[in-house]
Amino acid sequence: MQNIQTELQKQELEAWQNLTRVLRHEIINSITPISSLTSTLREILDHELVKKENDYEMKGDVADDLREGLSTIESRSKGLIKFIDAYREYTSLPQPKIKTVLLKELIEKTAQFMRQQLKNTSLEFSSSYSSEYLTIQADAEMIEQVLINLIKNAIESLLQNEHGKIELIGTYDGQNVLIQVIDNGPGIIPEAINRIFVPFFTTKKSGSGIGLALSRQIMQMHDGSLTVESEPNVKTVFTLRF
Repeated sequence: MQNIQTELQKQELEAWQNLTRVLRHEIINSITPISSLTSTLREILDHELVKKENDYEMKGDVADDLREGLSTIESRSKGLIKFIDAYREYTSLPQPKIKTVLLKELIEKTAQFMRQQLKNTSLEFSSSYSSEYLTIQADAEMIEQVLINLIKNAIESLLQNEHGKIELIGTYDGQNVLIQVIDNGPGIIPEAINRIFVPFFTTKKSGSGIGLALSRQIMQMHDGSLTVESEPNVKTVFTLRF
């Protein structure tokens, strides 16, 4: 028992160290160019801004440099605000309102919503459940949020795939109720698969790296789990286990 407790504490410490590392990286990446550009813009103003009577004057190309620098500062500042908002969201999830949820209804409602999102794509989407009577103890809205996030990730990964296919499946393995999101996209490389649930880690250019971390946190709040298996360019399976 002591060994298990020690291992859990070690894993928790490693998780916080990973989070701290990512936080430091993101903040420094935003603050450094802002600080550097601010100094550069000040030097430009000191050397190029000329006072004439009651007004100031500068060359046209200098004004362009200032405009470009200010635009970059604005962009990085907005990126930092977005990052902080994502961190706030990750650390302030509400407690789930647990009720008995019919798996059939959860699957059908999520599938109906996603079919609307897929109308203008060539992707194939299917949903199924092994029994009409399977239930889970869950906050339905929070689990829908997890499923929608997983399916949207699958959609993004399949946009360049002419034969893209996504499946949403509910089943029972003899011990647990499982909900799986399966796609035949490019998958997740082995080097990244152990890191995709780390907050703010992302392989996408425009991703915040918060979706999968939030999804796993929601499942942990349900005393469940969220895992992934991936064979690149063949099949990727995300499994919610209740």
